[in-house]
Amino acid sequence: MTLVGSTASAETILSRAEKFESQHRPDLSHLAQDVLQVEAIDEKTGVGKRAGAIVLIRDSVSPAVYMRSDLHAGSPEEITVSSDLAMGNLARRAFGSTNVMDSPALRYLEAQNSFPDTSVSEFRKLVAAEEPGAEHQAQRKSVEVHYPFAPSHSSGIREAVLFVNRSDYSPVRLSLFTGAPNAGREYRFTRTDFR
Repeated sequence: MTLVGSTASAETILSRAEKFESQHRPDLSHLAQDVLQVEAIDEKTGVGKRAGAIVLIRDSVSPAVYMRSDLHAGSPEEITVSSDLAMGNLARRAFGSTNVMDSPALRYLEAQNSFPDTSVSEFRKLVAAEEPGAEHQAQRKSVEVHYPFAPSHSSGIREAVLFVNRSDYSPVRLSLFTGAPNAGREYRFTRTDFR
């Protein structure tokens, strides 16, 4: 992993982002709320469709994660999973009956027990099954950690990019790129609130 234009590596950026997350975990009397805006963007036309928002709530006492999603037509989807080890189930419930995400990508998230939020722990689970040796890099002012997937990966994902704020290393966005370059789709998960 390398950082273009700097001496830091992508692993260093991820470690600093993990440090930010650990410093902002809720104490015994508070909950952490993470709000993500979900968009699906056609790379060829640049036209994006806001799919909705997802709210993730965690506390410091329990490993459970609560999710509320407005991606479903009609009523919001609400679910609580027992721990981060069930985040793939959370992804299936959030996206399964919507047309927001392609089925191969959704199956991959479920298999990896990963949810596409901006946390470093979920990013690491997302890319864990990829073979080492691919060139990973971080770059630009917001610090982007790029993780290319193997060509023709069964998930349809060609690259995962985690965007981290350069000033405090807070994760701010995750983008999953599927299909052929400039002809596929970007699934964008942008943190709009974290408290």
